[in-house]
Amino acid sequence: MTPFRVILALICASLFSQFPAFSNQYILLMQAEISVLERSVQKASQADATAQPQAEPASQALPSPAVTRAKERLAELTPALDELRKTAPVKRLLHPLYMDDPTLLHATWFKFQTAMPIGHNGLIAAAIGFALGWIVATLLGWIAPRRSATA
Repeated sequence: MTPFRVILALICASLFSQFPAFSNQYILLMQAEISVLERSVQKASQADATAQPQAEPASQALPSPAVTRAKERLAELTPALDELRKTAPVKRLLHPLYMDDPTLLHATWFKFQTAMPIGHNGLIAAAIGFALGWIVATLLGWIAPRRSATA
């Protein structure tokens, strides 16, 4: 069982070591998404302001569905970005719910560049991953003990 523990712990350590870099790249993509959304909402509001006659403020047109979706997405992403910026890269392991946008996760996953060499945050995350992998392997050993063959 010990080789299994070591292998699982090393796999977890190698995966966890990349999490700080992954979360940083996720934040960069989120910042880019937010700036694009802010620009599109700002352009739409400027276009609405110039298209509306100044004499009729009460008869404002409803925003287009695209602008409404952009505002909703902006309202979803901005608080998550603020929370992710406040937390240290290793502490983001404890806050995975702020990294729950499927579009950004997909984009980050396919644009992800591994962190080599691994920085101190990656080493800390690797140690956490190694410990968790060891614990999971130990628990699996308790749940499904190996049966020894008696001759």
